Amino acid sequence: GCAESACSPFTVSIGGTPTNSTWVGGTVGALQDWFTGTNWNPACVPVCGTNVTIPNVGANYPIIGFVASAAACQNITVNSGATLAFSSTKSELDVCGNFAINGTLTTGGFGNIVFMGTTAQTFSISSTAVITNDFNNITLNNTASPVPSVTIKEDIGNQDMNISTSGTFSFLNGILITEGGRMLVIKNTAGTAVAGNGPNGYVYGRIRRYITNNNSYDFPVGGNPSGTTVFPYELMNIGFTALSGINYLTVAYDNPNTTLGNLVVSPALTEPTQPTVSFNALLDNGGPNATTGVANIGGIWTVIPDLAGTATYSMTLSGKNYDNATYAGNNYTILKRLSYSTCAAIPAWALDGTPNPYNPVGGLIVCTRQGMQNFSQFSIGRTST
Repeated sequence: GCAESACSPFTVSIGGTPTNSTWVGGTVGALQDWFTGTNWNPACVPVCGTNVTIPNVGANYPIIGFVASAAACQNITVNSGATLAFSSTKSELDVCGNFAINGTLTTGGFGNIVFMGTTAQTFSISSTAVITNDFNNITLNNTASPVPSVTIKEDIGNQDMNISTSGTFSFLNGILITEGGRMLVIKNTAGTAVAGNGPNGYVYGRIRRYITNNNSYDFPVGGNPSGTTVFPYELMNIGFTALSGINYLTVAYDNPNTTLGNLVVSPALTEPTQPTVSFNALLDNGGPNATTGVANIGGIWTVIPDLAGTATYSMTLSGKNYDNATYAGNNYTILKRLSYSTCAAIPAWALDGTPNPYNPVGGLIVCTRQGMQNFSQFSIGRTST
């Protein structure tokens, strides 16, 4: 049996020991309805404290439609050969634990998935999984402490989290961590396809965004949140004024090492429009709190296009959590490497395009340059006086 409180769509208990539930399907008149209790073993609709397993039951696989409340679960596993589907633009699955897809997820351009755990969560798409139509809308609303997070897991053959050409990814709270080569992929070219990013919501790892001309895109990246008291949110924005032959950009932020991120800029770079201003060091942003940077290592944004096309754009970088700069008497701007390389011969830094005056906002140093071209690695440079 199933207690009334456990079945109520408005009573969610995420404490205590989770129960387990397996999909069986086949209830007459509701063969595939997630919200029919007799389609589950035990015969109760899962809630946010229920570990759910979807096995291969043939044609009677579960479909999440639209009812007054969202479908919910603790951990959910879609087994190899099994299927889970959405059937409405208003369909919602609230995941309070981990989500593992080894079978087929059929979105049909529908469905909203909300990660709403109170502990750190994981998400994985294995090599046997098939995602039809990509994901529609995904919301991250994790409230774990000290680091609210969802991690896209890496393993042999694992796949990325792909948002469809009409879908969105929204940060309400939490860091999206991408392991290894995994990434968040936004195929929707609207600038608004990523929303809600900020100091408590960004990607630690890689984000790929599909792009079009005359659009502006946030790349909400940042440093390792582990062990920090203020998360190192290091926002990049790129606005295009000309674009040809490039479909997407893959962006990551890192404080790599004392070679790639050497703080010394040599030779120093002189701004053509300001011949008395010389940039000779990198900002050490990306540290564990607002007044502590990363010792002897600059913050590096890496931008990799899919093809060797051409682009003209403005770029804005927002540096946070540093300790080798003060507002008074310093100047800051965006530096760009002449090419991208992790080899022994590290490409030199250069000034590209024309600068806007830097803008200190709270604990941030915000720099913009216009008329920039092509992509590689970027950092915030500073003067010593």
